[in-house]
Amino acid sequence: QDKGALIVGCGSVGSLVALELARAGVGRFLLVDNDILGYHNISRHQCGISDVGKFKTIALRERILDINPSADVEIKNCILQEVSLAVLAKFCGPQSIAIGCADNREGDLYANKIALESEMPLVSIGCWERASRRTQ
Repeated sequence: QDKGALIVGCGSVGSLVALELARAGVGRFLLVDNDILGYHNISRHQCGISDVGKFKTIALRERILDINPSADVEIKNCILQEVSLAVLAKFCGPQSIAIGCADNREGDLYANKIALESEMPLVSIGCWERASRRTQ
């Protein structure tokens, strides 16, 4: 219950990871995303049609609390770089893990910086080098 997860990006992967961590007993979450759930998200997101129009963070917090009503779930409806250092300092540390699920490289790079400074592990879903065929 005292373990924490910083979820950077609450889309299809971030929502899945967050709910699995809630099922595994993680009790503290900081959800960061600035996007609103749309109908086009429903086919791959863990939230449903009744959540369309909500911030992804709000919809995901509701699903986490369905699994663990005593979880502490803080949300920030912005990009990670806009979250105050005070909030991050309060949340991040050796008892937490950062999960980089943002849809941009800058978010993952910033999450990596925070993880290093907070001495917490980071798992990133990003595979940012584009495949290409080079001819000489």
